[in-house]
Amino acid sequence: MTDREMLPVEDIGPNFEFAFDNPSFSNTRLIIRVVLPAGLPLKSEYELTPVPSETDFQESAGMSPAVCKLRQSLSSFFSQQMSSSSGTLLAQGDDEYSAGDKVRTIHINSAILASKSPFFLDLFSKQTGDEVALDMINAREEAAFINLLRFMYGMTLPKNMMSTRDFTDLLIVSQKLQVSSCVKYCCESMRKSISLQSAPFYFCLPSITSLEGVEEVQQLINECKRYAIHFWNKIKDPIAWLYSLPLKGIEALLSSDDLQVQSEDYIYDFVCTWACLHYPKLEERQQFLRSRLDTLVRLPNLSSWKLKQILISDGILDSDHRKDLALNSLFHKVDDQEYYRDRVRQRDYLLHPVKFLLFDSPTPGCVVYLDLKKEQFARLYSEGRDIITQPFSIGEERYRLRFMKHKDFVDKALVSLVKVGDVAKPCTINFLMATRTRNAEDYVSGPSRSCTFCTATGPVYLGLTVMPPWSNFLSDDEGNPFFIEGIFHLRVHFLVSKLDATPSSVGN
Repeated sequence: MTDREMLPVEDIGPNFEFAFDNPSFSNTRLIIRVVLPAGLPLKSEYELTPVPSETDFQESAGMSPAVCKLRQSLSSFFSQQMSSSSGTLLAQGDDEYSAGDKVRTIHINSAILASKSPFFLDLFSKQTGDEVALDMINAREEAAFINLLRFMYGMTLPKNMMSTRDFTDLLIVSQKLQVSSCVKYCCESMRKSISLQSAPFYFCLPSITSLEGVEEVQQLINECKRYAIHFWNKIKDPIAWLYSLPLKGIEALLSSDDLQVQSEDYIYDFVCTWACLHYPKLEERQQFLRSRLDTLVRLPNLSSWKLKQILISDGILDSDHRKDLALNSLFHKVDDQEYYRDRVRQRDYLLHPVKFLLFDSPTPGCVVYLDLKKEQFARLYSEGRDIITQPFSIGEERYRLRFMKHKDFVDKALVSLVKVGDVAKPCTINFLMATRTRNAEDYVSGPSRSCTFCTATGPVYLGLTVMPPWSNFLSDDEGNPFFIEGIFHLRVHFLVSKLDATPSSVGN
C-alpha cells in the first residue's frame, strides 16, 4: 500500500510535489523564523523523561537494593530506546543553532496550502504583499513543518522517513496547523508501527483539544494501550520496558479491566516500584503517591494481608498516608457506596478478591463473601481455568477457596477448601455454604457439614450439594436464578470445631 492509498478518498487530490519550493509554480514567499536562544536544548515537550542519574538515587531514601538493580537495567534499556527511536530529520540542513533567530524562505503556492488547511486559509487572507511570515519554535519543529509542506503538495512522504520522533513531531505540527489529512496519515502510520520503542513516545503525545484529529489520536492511544496490555499479559513479571513507560502510559495501562494479574497487591507493588524509579527523591515520591496512588491502584481490592503490611510499615508511604489508605480501603469493604464503583471494578485476577469477617468466640472462625462473574464460570467450564481466591484466615491458619472441574464430577463445579502452607495444628472445621438467587432476597443455606485437616491433607471438597449442574447454571435464559446481574453470590461460614492431636483421616 502506498502513502497516498493510506489516506481516505476525500483527502486524495492531485500530486503537486513537483511544485514544492519552485518559484515557477509559486505566488508567495513563506518566511519562517526559528527562535532558539543560546543554550536551549532541542527537546520537545512530549519527550520521555530520562531515568534519574546515579547521583539522584544516592540522594534518595527508602530505596531497596532490588530497585537500585532494576534502575541500572532500566537505564540501559532507556539508552537503547532513545538511540533506536531517533531517526534522520529531513530538511534540517547544515545550519548552526547557537543563538538568536534563523530565517528561512520557501516558495509556496497559497492556493494549494489554503485548500488543505483552515490555518493557512486564514493566514493568506490577511496577506498584504507577496510575503507571509510564520514563527516556529525550534529546529525539530522546523523539520516537521517542512515535511508537512511536502505532504500538502504531494500527499506523500519520502521513503527514508519516518522514525518514531519524526512521526510524533509531524503529528503535532499537523494538528497545530489544522492539516487533518496529515493528522489521519500520521495516526494510521503510527498505529501500524507500534513497538517497544515507539509506544512510550505515543503515550506522551500532548492532549489534542481541537476537533481536528481528536478521534484519530485517541484511536492511536487506544492501540498503544492494547499493545501494552497484551505485552503485560504475555510476560510473567514486569521488565524494564513496562517500568520505562511514562505516567500517561501507566495510567492507560492500569485503567484496564483486562490485565491478567495475580491480585491487586501485585499492582500496588508495581506502582510503588515505578514511583521509586521515576521519583528517586523521597519527598517527590511521597507527594506523587499521595496524589496518584488512589487512581492507579484499586485499593478496595487489596488483600487484607497487604493492608496489614501497609498499615504496619511498607517502607514506601509515610505514616499518615498509610493509615488513610488502609482505613479508606477497609471502609469500602463494609460500605459499597457508588463513590467506590470505579475503584472496586475487578481486573482479570488469578487470585479472586474475597471479603471476610473474623471472630474469636465462641470458637475461632470467619464468614467469607465471594462474588463471581458468569464469565469466570464459563471459562472454568470451557477452558478448565480454576477460580482461586485470595487467602483468608480461619483461626490461626490461612486457606483459599478453589472452584474446579473434577473428572469424577463432570456435571457441576466443585468447591474446595485449600490450606496455604503446611498445617501447623490439625483441626476440624464446620462450614455452612449459602447462595443468593433471584427468587430469594437473602442467602439460602445448604446443610451444615465438617472437614478435617491434618499435615498430609490436600484439597477438601465442600460444595457437592450447593453448585447446580452446568446446563442449568450457565443457562442463557433470562430467568436463570443463579446470577443476579451476571454475578454469583456465595457465602461460607467457617467455624473451628476442635483441634485434633493426631487425626488419622480426612473427611467431609
